[in-house]
Amino acid sequence: MGVVAAVLLMAGVWASLDAMRLVTADRGSVRGTLTVEECDGWTCRGAFAPEDAAGGAPVEAALEAPVPHAAGEKVPVVLWPGADEVLRTGTAGVLRAWSPFAGALVLAAPVIAAGLGKRRTAWAAGLSGAALLGAAFVTL
Repeated sequence: MGVVAAVLLMAGVWASLDAMRLVTADRGSVRGTLTVEECDGWTCRGAFAPEDAAGGAPVEAALEAPVPHAAGEKVPVVLWPGADEVLRTGTAGVLRAWSPFAGALVLAAPVIAAGLGKRRTAWAAGLSGAALLGAAFVTL
């Protein structure tokens, strides 16, 4: 059961890693602002304007947002390389990037408790995952 818990946690880290690198790294990423034009469901679309003048003219971009933004709102984002998709930056972006790992912590908690018999560790993992998910939701 220890292997199952470890695989769950590694999968969560792996799923979070690309977004986390992009949100936190300054090298090789195009940062800017997204001026929201419309939101439908889980996606907000708008014009992405890079911070530096070398980034080029504003382009249409999409932001995955569980909480819709108001039209005209400016959101600090980073552009995925080679795509029209953007991610939030700052605290909200970091917490959103770690959401898959937080879910893995919550999923691994019962495995740790039942399979390994480590109830305190399971409670710590489950509560920290739930706290991380809650913080990500609040900051969006």
